[in-house]
Amino acid sequence: MLQLAIIFLIIAIVAGIFGFRKVSTTSTKIAKILFFIFLVLFILSLIFHRRQPERRAMKMDNMKCEAVQQCEVAQEKQQQQSEVPASPAVPSAN
Repeated sequence: MLQLAIIFLIIAIVAGIFGFRKVSTTSTKIAKILFFIFLVLFILSLIFHRRQPERRAMKMDNMKCEAVQQCEVAQEKQQQQSEVPASPAVPSAN
């Protein structure tokens, strides 16, 4: 959104330099409108997203716990597989 405002501002400046008054005026108005829309959305996002990092932190903690649990389960399986007793010795036929 801010990029569009800057683009229209540049168009307005270039059009003003070359003497295209209508294009320059229209582009300036569009740039101002887009800038103020961007500004309002930015302020609203600052106000309403204050609590979001806490939610993210909780979600990340839950994901870490799940990952740790999965790792522990995998390690237990590996230990169980490595602890499988060797096959019993077959008595020799002497």
